[in-house]
Amino acid sequence: MYKEKLAMTDIEKQLEDARQNLIDLTMRNRLLNFRPTKQKPTYSYA
Repeated sequence: MYKEKLAMTDIEKQLEDARQNLIDLTMRNRLLNFRPTKQKPTYSYA
């Protein structure tokens, strides 16, 4: 029983580490580092 509990804890830790690696907190993430510009949006009509 103890080994099963230890194994589950190890798996949960590995999953948490994988989730943290999936989140991109660097400057490459445009959603987190969005800065509005002063330019007006351009619309093109076909």
